[in-house]
Amino acid sequence: MSASQERIVQMLFKASQLAEMTGVSQQMVYRMAKDGRLPKPVRIGTRMLRWVRDDIQNIIDDYESKQAPCDASH
Repeated sequence: MSASQERIVQMLFKASQLAEMTGVSQQMVYRMAKDGRLPKPVRIGTRMLRWVRDDIQNIIDDYESKQAPCDASH
């Protein structure tokens, strides 16, 4: 694999990787993408689907910012 191909692979997630990160099954990852809870995957070739790492990171960042505790000291 060339260096440029390696960089591209590092920018993408497999369904199995997302499943492991989120604690859900691979089937649930596909279901979440279908119903809009995750971004749509990118099709690579005829059968391979991958999720763009930056898209997933944006969702994680957004979720974490909503979960951050509010400053209660006024």
